[in-house]
Amino acid sequence: MSGDARKREFGDYQTPLPFADEVCGYIKRFMGADPDAVIEPTCGIGNFLLSAARHFPLSRLYGIDIDSGYLAEAARLLSGRLPVLINHDLFDFDFNTVLGPDPSKNRFLVIGNPPWVNNSTLSTLGGGNLPVKSNFKRMRGIDALTGSSNFDISEYMIMTIVEAFEATDTVIAMLCKTTVARNVFKEMMRSHIGFSDMRMLNIDAKRVFGVSASGCLLVIRLGAGRVCQEQCGVYDFSEPEKEISRVAYADGRLRSEMGGVDARFDGACCFEWRQGIKHDCSPVMELTKKDGVYLNGRLETVDIEDVCVFPLVKSSGLKKHIISETSKYVIVPQIRVKEDTSALMAAAPRTWGYLCENRRSFDNRRSSVYRGSPPFSVFGVGDYSFSRYKVGVSGFYKKPLFALLHGERPMMVDDTCYFLSFPTYGDAYVAMLMLNSDEVQSFLKGISFPDSKRPYTKKVLERIDFGKMSGVLTYGRLCETEERLSLPPSITPDMYRGFIERVPKNAGGPPASGGQGAGCPTGARLVEEG
Repeated sequence: MSGDARKREFGDYQTPLPFADEVCGYIKRFMGADPDAVIEPTCGIGNFLLSAARHFPLSRLYGIDIDSGYLAEAARLLSGRLPVLINHDLFDFDFNTVLGPDPSKNRFLVIGNPPWVNNSTLSTLGGGNLPVKSNFKRMRGIDALTGSSNFDISEYMIMTIVEAFEATDTVIAMLCKTTVARNVFKEMMRSHIGFSDMRMLNIDAKRVFGVSASGCLLVIRLGAGRVCQEQCGVYDFSEPEKEISRVAYADGRLRSEMGGVDARFDGACCFEWRQGIKHDCSPVMELTKKDGVYLNGRLETVDIEDVCVFPLVKSSGLKKHIISETSKYVIVPQIRVKEDTSALMAAAPRTWGYLCENRRSFDNRRSSVYRGSPPFSVFGVGDYSFSRYKVGVSGFYKKPLFALLHGERPMMVDDTCYFLSFPTYGDAYVAMLMLNSDEVQSFLKGISFPDSKRPYTKKVLERIDFGKMSGVLTYGRLCETEERLSLPPSITPDMYRGFIERVPKNAGGPPASGGQGAGCPTGARLVEEG
């Protein structure tokens, strides 16, 4: 296997020895570690073990790795230091091998750099380096299909280690993505696993590993009788004594605490946030138009009926606060998920023919969401998709920009975006102003993590409580927001009052229905996705 392939499949980024020395130095100085045994899971060539031998010369050394070639290199590197090197897959490793008969009499340091790759990437690559299939995060079935159950392999490994050493006097120090560290903190809180100290130290992953990702050193002190701390301090590895922020846990949620966070709007959204259309077949499904003729992603002329073609706004297009035109289009063959697409044969025969010509592209889609579905199925579609008035946001932007989407035909967004549907332009306009207000932007900054790949997910957005917002964001305040956004004066007192009156009085309860559907060629009844 080539070096690049190894890095992709196994997330294999060996820790440089100088940096391993810096990490061990930190553990010794700031955590007061004096372990009887040092364990490095996924030890690779053993740089952490070598560094630990220098900093903790009396410790027993254990290295575990699935790659026998790496272990041979580690044996040469650690020659004369008598390490115990174990060739085994960590996913089913019995930690009693290193804990010994009476773990309470030993102090442990578990240190390392587990794979920087997630389970979906491994599945896509066809890699075998995966844990036994299990509902690791106890997700609903729908979450597994839509990707919410995706997790980094290192998250699984670190939680496995935490559970194995939970009742022992142990310091765990793992290099990982920042998102992984936060997820471990959240999972430990959810599982009521006690610890006396947990901290994240941001590292320059580009400098250390050549990886363009937000990384950190996650440090956890476990032990019998420890209590759960509800906060995890965040530091910079270059200035380890200066706390720069905290990650806090409350009511099953994480939030960033940097001081001055406006939490007045935290609750449950009374409108339903939806994710955009997922089709995983861009060359066929996404079109442009030139001289009145549709072209697909392969620049082939596409002769199909307009009835199934809708304007499309992708994440990269959500750059203005009001969008009524777009250069992209998408074929939408269904009104609702799992709907029989064969009705297109009569309602839109040219479209049906075009899709059939490209059947192989659809059959090659790897996502399990399409299994057992009619041909050419899409996901993330319902009557809400055909609303004339939407407020959408990209999940990727570090600073959220909420855009009002409207046009002669309902405008679709792709599955990297989220949106609310509204029955009138006025309601959508007021909602857009509220979401772009300084107060709501400040709130979102406080409950999201900009270093995440997708800072703004449905779970973040559904915490925005419009009922609470309506008591704070006055008509005058929205006029100021309108001016700050350089929009022409459009909001009126009647428009504002109409929206406020339509916000459910039991805001924070079940989501309200969002908008009216529009016709679609299959003629099926419009229902919400179940």
